[in-house]
Amino acid sequence: MAQAAYTEYHIPRDGHTLYAHSYAGANPALVLMHGFPDNLHIYDALAPLLAAAGRRTVVFDFLGYGASDKPADYPYSTEGLEHDLQAVVDVLELTAIVPVAHDASGPTAINWALDHPERVAALALLNTYYDEAPTLRFPELIACSRIHTMRTSPRPWPGHLPSSAGSWPSKAGRCTARFRRRLERPASETR
Repeated sequence: MAQAAYTEYHIPRDGHTLYAHSYAGANPALVLMHGFPDNLHIYDALAPLLAAAGRRTVVFDFLGYGASDKPADYPYSTEGLEHDLQAVVDVLELTAIVPVAHDASGPTAINWALDHPERVAALALLNTYYDEAPTLRFPELIACSRIHTMRTSPRPWPGHLPSSAGSWPSKAGRCTARFRRRLERPASETR
């Protein structure tokens, strides 16, 4: 089967640029959104298949990810991600859409759908969450990566650590030390 072709877009958003691919097809458009720390390439295998099946398919990088701008002074938030989605919908003149959210884009898709019910044909949620989850326990590596990112990046994680996680500077030190010890162990001891 031939690979479906897409059109690249550089979508303006509040003085910054979002990067997107749009595959031709029937509406409602499937708008595939990545999570953390991914980008639109998470859908490189899926998007062409959906387009080949006749569906309009759009993938894009949120601000701060992939080929989109990464402004250091931008207030990254779930609300900002919703504005990213809105910019894509507006510039590509999408009427009814099916937001397809993976991971950290779940709250973005849900909030956008609640705010625009007349424009949402359906909502697909893949391995995501919604609302505060004080008992949510992130896998250890992801939690530590988030903490490291918060310490070393000008942009915070979209959202926040669960309130039960404690203060991130102290947890960051514990995570770093724990993973350093694991990496230093011989492979035979890690099984």
